[in-house]
Amino acid sequence: MITGRQIRMARAALKWKVDDLAGKTDTSWARLQKSEKVNGETSLSEEARADIRRVFEEAGVIFLNGTDDCEPGVTVRKVPT
Repeated sequence: MITGRQIRMARAALKWKVDDLAGKTDTSWARLQKSEKVNGETSLSEEARADIRRVFEEAGVIFLNGTDDCEPGVTVRKVPT
């Protein structure tokens, strides 16, 4: 599962606009924006969440599940120089 906060964080890390993510997935701009307003679980379908996750992971995002001390988050793989 990915959260609305993780979608926001991943998009910000990649410097993508909501339009950028919408164009790379089958999820509408309005639906993405609504989902990002939720810190926890979104109302997106499992298929939409999987599509969003795939697109982000292909761009280098790594989703972190969180621990007792930390909320779920994201990080981005280093690009070889």
